[in-house]
Amino acid sequence: MRLLSLRSPSGTLAVTAVAASLSTAADAQSLQVNGKFGFLGEYEISATVAPETENTSRQFSGPMLVKHVGICTHDGRDEKDGQLRLQMLSYARVRATLLLDGHECTFSGRLSQREFGLLICPNEATVPLRLWLKQ
Repeated sequence: MRLLSLRSPSGTLAVTAVAASLSTAADAQSLQVNGKFGFLGEYEISATVAPETENTSRQFSGPMLVKHVGICTHDGRDEKDGQLRLQMLSYARVRATLLLDGHECTFSGRLSQREFGLLICPNEATVPLRLWLKQ
């Protein structure tokens, strides 16, 4: 079963209040994470992640929903549940693990609506991914 079927890049508007949102992360609050991946941004991610332990604000995890929003056909359901694990490396840099359909995919990059990182999944094409915090 294919996890993704993707093709060419697209852009979106930027959001600039990431540092303010991350300062609230230090208060051990849940974070709303949104994202898009695929060459045309065919898939949207929404997740609510909470601190993994009370003693840290650097590790978060929680349920994730992935929706196919592209106009092209794809393999599988239009909505899939998964899990997002997020490690804050600095105020805007993260390392993320996305667990979806038994696949573990990784991402390392900035929290930004306009800056792409790469989503790396075993036995799948590497595709652009953007993750940002909902304001």
